[in-house]
Amino acid sequence: MRLNKALLACLTVSMAAGGIFAQLQPEGDLPREGYYAERYDGDKAIRVEARTARQLQTVLGLSRTVLSERVGFGRGAIEVVMSEDNLAALEELGFDVEILIDDVQAAIDAEREEIERLRAQRDITWYETYHPLSEIYTYIDDLVTDNPTLASQEVIGQSLQGRDIVGMRITAPGDPSGRVQVAINGCQHAREWVSPTTVLFVVEELLNGYGNDQQITDLMDRVEFVVVPMVNPDGYNYTWTNYRLWRKNRRNNGNGTFGVDLNRNWSYQWGGSGSSGSGSSDIYRGPSPFSEPETTIVSDHFQSLPRAAAHIDFHSFSQLILYPWGYTFDQLPEPERTIYSNLADDMSAAIQGVHGSYYRPQPASDLYIADGIASDWSASEDMWGFTIELRPDENSGFQFELPPAQIIPTGEENLEALITLAEFVAYPIRFAFPDGEPTIVEGGATSELTVTVSASTGSIDSGSVSLFSRIGSSGQFIETSMVFAGQDTYTGDLPAAACGDTIEWYIAASTIEGADATYPRAGAAGPASADVLDLAFAMLDEAESDNGWTVGRFRRRRHHRRLEPHEPRGHRRPARGRPHPPSPGTDCWVTDGRAGSSIGTYDVDGGTTTLTSPSMDATGGLDEPIAVLSYWRWYSNDQGSSPNQDSMPVEVSFNGGSSWTLLEDVSENANAWVYREFVLNDIATPTADVRVRFRARDLGDGSIVEAGVDDVGISVYGCQYRPGDYNRDGDVNTLDVLDFLNDWAAGDMMADWNHDGEVNTLDVLEFLNDWNMG
Repeated sequence: MRLNKALLACLTVSMAAGGIFAQLQPEGDLPREGYYAERYDGDKAIRVEARTARQLQTVLGLSRTVLSERVGFGRGAIEVVMSEDNLAALEELGFDVEILIDDVQAAIDAEREEIERLRAQRDITWYETYHPLSEIYTYIDDLVTDNPTLASQEVIGQSLQGRDIVGMRITAPGDPSGRVQVAINGCQHAREWVSPTTVLFVVEELLNGYGNDQQITDLMDRVEFVVVPMVNPDGYNYTWTNYRLWRKNRRNNGNGTFGVDLNRNWSYQWGGSGSSGSGSSDIYRGPSPFSEPETTIVSDHFQSLPRAAAHIDFHSFSQLILYPWGYTFDQLPEPERTIYSNLADDMSAAIQGVHGSYYRPQPASDLYIADGIASDWSASEDMWGFTIELRPDENSGFQFELPPAQIIPTGEENLEALITLAEFVAYPIRFAFPDGEPTIVEGGATSELTVTVSASTGSIDSGSVSLFSRIGSSGQFIETSMVFAGQDTYTGDLPAAACGDTIEWYIAASTIEGADATYPRAGAAGPASADVLDLAFAMLDEAESDNGWTVGRFRRRRHHRRLEPHEPRGHRRPARGRPHPPSPGTDCWVTDGRAGSSIGTYDVDGGTTTLTSPSMDATGGLDEPIAVLSYWRWYSNDQGSSPNQDSMPVEVSFNGGSSWTLLEDVSENANAWVYREFVLNDIATPTADVRVRFRARDLGDGSIVEAGVDDVGISVYGCQYRPGDYNRDGDVNTLDVLDFLNDWAAGDMMADWNHDGEVNTLDVLEFLNDWNMG
């Protein structure tokens, strides 16, 4: 959930129509024509691996429908629906089978009953249940009506059976002709109900965010989102009336079979081994490329966009971020391969940062070949083309019947993926701060600032990267060239300033191709800032000994293995007691340091294990201290039969543990040590009895929970010196005058006492005034 949600909730409660927080009135009856005439009573959803082409033919021949997006042999399991008798026959042939759903029709009926129950309520929002086709189109109308300056719609064509295919455009007011375009589509496959719902959710979040969320506002000022929420209206309607698991469109193939798989019908590399020429197949590619009106209409629409730079095709399920190629195992050439890989990683991390869900980034062909697909086509049209497979993950047991309660979380996390991709094409230069963006620097000396500067496409002109800084909030910014340190990294110094001052700064860079950017984006009009304070006190507990921690099932372990940011011995844990990579120590706190015989042997089970620090002084003896709490942590909960169901609250107490305030509720599965710091003054006044506690919890079924903690510290900053104590030796005397005049004569900006950007006689007068006052 984005930070503007509370504001948006207040704004949208009063809206007459639309809005994800507007309450729904009871809907009419659901479509019932032929109400699920195609039934699956007693049929099983199973996972099975075919190791040869013959085995694959056997599995497909016994199956009623294929659930997997891609099928093949020798590279992993596929998921199918099979009758009980056919399943028994398959097992007699020696296949190892995992049953995912014991009765598919019971799951479908339960889904329908839940939707009908929710629709009868008056206090739910639009995204708390699924909707038939007519209601989706009505809701699109409402979104456009409620946002006339931000949204528009058009009918871009008709489906095979004559239903409208509706396109939307979402962007800031004004002329969009100079804005980059990002294409989005949903529901190529009829049964994937969460796909069009997610597309509409992210559209509405963009609309609600404009003017309320600065990141979204800036993005929509630069991007036009071109959206087709429903590519396959005929098939989608059919899943509400006759056949819940129908995948294709409703083409009569003329031989007793129906439907073409729209995501095998796009023209690029159509007709290969990753699709079928048989009309009975779920991946039937059709008689020719773009033989279907749906794919022709959407491709023509996207191809007509003069500034289209990126594309997402939303599907379900499996939680994947797929990039080219799908039609071949061959890798992309450089630099595209690295750019795609890094961008997919960034999108995955953005998703994971919302609710902790992990979407695996990988080339589309990593499992099996799929040709004639939309994202390969968009990549061939010079767009950055992605397929996102939405929730659930492959181990959930839900497949396409994703519970309605997961619609909003799915939308929230994929909004962040869309924003990541859109910013990639909207902002040609990216800035990151590996050591963190400085908000506090020590007085009396320069402070090094490290930044990575990279280009979305093209190359950074290393000589163009400059740091602009000034002391105070007025006067000229002083430009200094930053030093290239290798691998996109640059360093520069913020100026020395006196305790109590503020340094404002921004960074500018250009590409060789001529693109310019600043960080922050407003540059001199909206610079970043850092408070200048003296470090009065610092403590760091490196976990090398037990300094009074209260320990549940956490253990302090020595690093008897090499730390790697992935799974040691096949199990994802914080390297069994190895501290985070920069640490010079040998110990850290972990939930258990033993390897065990399986991944779940020594994880947290059946409750909560707590690690509580001893009392820490966060005052440093100062009257007005600024205290920063920091620590490194490791957390993993993305494995087991019920992954991503738990979290690790981290809390702070200012009264020795009598009461606690939440700092963060960790659910991300970074599979690495993560550094965190918090300014305690943002929560309460620092005291001499601060404690922090970490609570690793296993409250769900079948969840694998592992956690680690290292290098917990507190740094206390403040100004301990009188204004006239220029050399900060604790006394105000003639030595301060001499030191000041030496710096003043040398033109040192430390002597810019009035912070007007110049060193002149006015600074002498102001300093002497402070010196006379002591």
